[in-house]
Amino acid sequence: MSALDELLTRWRSNPDADSTIALCSFLSTTRDEDLIREVGTAAETWHRTDLEVMLAVGRMYLDADMLAEAQAGLVVSGKSNPTDPRPFRFLGEVLLRRGDALRAEKVLARSLQLGSDDPDTRLWHDRAVVYVALQKRVGVQAVAAEVARTLPKKHSIPPPTLGAEGAFDEETQTLPRFQRPDLPRPPVAAAGPPAVPPPPLAGGTLAQPPVASLANAPPAVPPPPAFAPPPLPGALPGAASPPGGALGASPLGPSPLGGAAPALEAPTLHDADAAAG
Repeated sequence: MSALDELLTRWRSNPDADSTIALCSFLSTTRDEDLIREVGTAAETWHRTDLEVMLAVGRMYLDADMLAEAQAGLVVSGKSNPTDPRPFRFLGEVLLRRGDALRAEKVLARSLQLGSDDPDTRLWHDRAVVYVALQKRVGVQAVAAEVARTLPKKHSIPPPTLGAEGAFDEETQTLPRFQRPDLPRPPVAAAGPPAVPPPPLAGGTLAQPPVASLANAPPAVPPPPAFAPPPLPGALPGAASPPGGALGASPLGPSPLGGAAPALEAPTLHDADAAAG
């Protein structure tokens, strides 16, 4: 992935001011008008009052030779801070490249009044003064053609260099904000204790925890049958019979005399009266 693709992906996930400025710097060297318009529209939506962002947008449009869009972006940038001379400097260049020498001279004079005393600003102002007469005599098309011939367009901002963390700082043009020596670094979280790996098996591989599986699960063990105690000797008729024999069978087993053990009879009311007497 190229630096532009990486920066574009980061910007689309979070179109903050720094990413937008960096992306404008990269796109100023391309001819992808659809992408340039996408970035410019998003910047005007989210950062309309940010002078640095709108200045970068205007310069991006200027470098892409999209002069009408550049003029609109630089006007917004100048309104966000009327005391900054930079928007007036580039707005004057845009107006002169469009052939409007009259307005370009006034805007560039304003930039000089606000303290922009660099050679480029003075050059553009002097050319605007010269081309005012040409505009009045011939028209804006003649001025635009003459400016394109004598002042070939060059990139107004160089592509930035991304820092190690990929963030872009509009002041240093190279480093993220927290890598600058004049700004404090962010706090670093304390590292916790290292994780202890599981002991290896005899074959040299790490032991893996077992995974439950319904297919390999052992069969369910049925519960034991309910316990039923045997009835006492002489139980009343209709009681449950013992598990091993019919009702009336002797629980003492066979008779020692060789015959079958006598069957026990249930007591009667007569027997109970006799026992009581």
